[in-house]
Amino acid sequence: MNDSGLPADASYAQRMDDLTSGTEPHGKWGLIAAGILAAGLLGFFLLQVLASTPVQVPRESRAPLVQVVPLMVENRPVPVRGDGPVRPRAQVTVIAQVSGEVAETSATLVTGGNFKKGDTLAQIDPRSYQAALNQARADRAARQADLDFAERQLERDNKLAKSGAASERRRDETLNQRDRARSQIAGLNALIAIRAIDLERTSIVAPFDGTVFTESIDVGSVVQPGAEIARIYANDIFEIVVPLSDREASLIPGLWDDTMINRTPARATLSYRGNLYTWDGYVARVEAGIDPDTRTIDVVVRIPNPTQRGRLTRAADDGVDPLAEAPPLLTGTYAAVEIEGLALAHAFIPRPALRANDTIWLVKDDDTLDVVTIEVVQDQGDRVAVRGPGLTTGARVVVSDLGIATDGLSVRAIDDAPLSQ
Repeated sequence: MNDSGLPADASYAQRMDDLTSGTEPHGKWGLIAAGILAAGLLGFFLLQVLASTPVQVPRESRAPLVQVVPLMVENRPVPVRGDGPVRPRAQVTVIAQVSGEVAETSATLVTGGNFKKGDTLAQIDPRSYQAALNQARADRAARQADLDFAERQLERDNKLAKSGAASERRRDETLNQRDRARSQIAGLNALIAIRAIDLERTSIVAPFDGTVFTESIDVGSVVQPGAEIARIYANDIFEIVVPLSDREASLIPGLWDDTMINRTPARATLSYRGNLYTWDGYVARVEAGIDPDTRTIDVVVRIPNPTQRGRLTRAADDGVDPLAEAPPLLTGTYAAVEIEGLALAHAFIPRPALRANDTIWLVKDDDTLDVVTIEVVQDQGDRVAVRGPGLTTGARVVVSDLGIATDGLSVRAIDDAPLSQ
C-alpha cells in the first residue's frame, strides 16, 4: 500500500496511462508531416526521371539599324565659295606739284563725289606760272633774233673772206655768235617746257573715272609741293580678294595661266537690309605667293561696273521691302563670292556620312555594308562633295553611327528618318 491508499503496482499503471494520454496528439501530427515530406520527395524524383528533355530554341539576333540617304551624282561645275573685302582696283593720293593759292575746286571734290577721267578737280592760281612761261618765250624770241642776225652776218663774212675783203678773225667771231645763240635757244626751249609743265600742274586733273574718298583743300587754301589734295579711287572696276585653300583653288579652271584669256565666271553677293543682291564678275589673277599668316591662296575676283545697282536674288520674307532700294557695290564691305569651278562627277553627302580615312559606308542591295574609299573634292562645312569610281546615283549612304563597321556586315536600313531601336 502507498500513501494514496492504492497498491503499489496500481499506482505505476495509473502513471503510465497518464503519460500515454498526454503525448498521443503530438505523435500523430509528426507522422503526418513526415508522410507529406516523403511524398513530395518521391514526386520530385519521379518528375525528374519521367520528364522529357526541353528543346533548345536559339535566340534570333537582329541586325543593327542604320539611317541612310540616297546619293545624287552630278557632272557639273563645282561651285567654289569664299568671301573677302571689296576694294577698288586703284586708289591714289593726289598731291600738289606746284605751290600757290587754290583758286577753284570742282563740285565733285567732296567725299563721295564721282568724277570722270580728265575732269579738273582743283585749280591753283596759274597767273604767276603763265607769266613765267611768257617770259621764257620772250627770251627765246630775242635769242632767235640774235641767231637769225648771226647767220646772215656769217653768210656775208664768208663771201668777203673769199674775196679777201674780210679777215678770217671776223668770220670766226660771227660763227661764235651764231653758235652761242643756238645754245641759248636750246636752253630756253627747255625752260619753256618746264614753265609749261608747271602751268599745267596748276590744274589738278582726275587720272581715271572714280570717286573721292577724302579731300583736304578748299578755295583760298595755300598749298606747297607735296601737299595732299585728296584721296580718290577708281570706280570702273572693283576687286575682291578671296582667300582659298589649295584644295579649293585647284577647282578653278585656268587659275595658273599667265594670260587668263578664258575668264572664269564669278558672282559677288551682298546683303542689304536682309535682301541679297548680286553682281557678275570673273577671276582676274592670283596674288603672288602664299599668305604667310593664313597659308591660303588669294584669288582676285574683278567686278566690272560696280556702281550699277545690284540684282535682287532673294528678298527678305519672300517680299520686297520698299525701303530696300538696290544699292551699288560698296567698298570696304565683305561680299560672298561664288566661282564656277571645274566640271566633275561628284555627289554631296552630309558631313556625318564622311568616315575616318576618307571612307563612306554604303548599304548594298542585300542589306550588307560596303566600306568605300572616296576622294574629298570640297568641304562646305555641313556637307562634303566627294567623288569615286563606286559612287552611283541612288546608292544608299549611311549617315548614322555604328559601333563596328566592316564589309559585309548585315544591317537594317531606314531612309531619312530618326533612328529608333
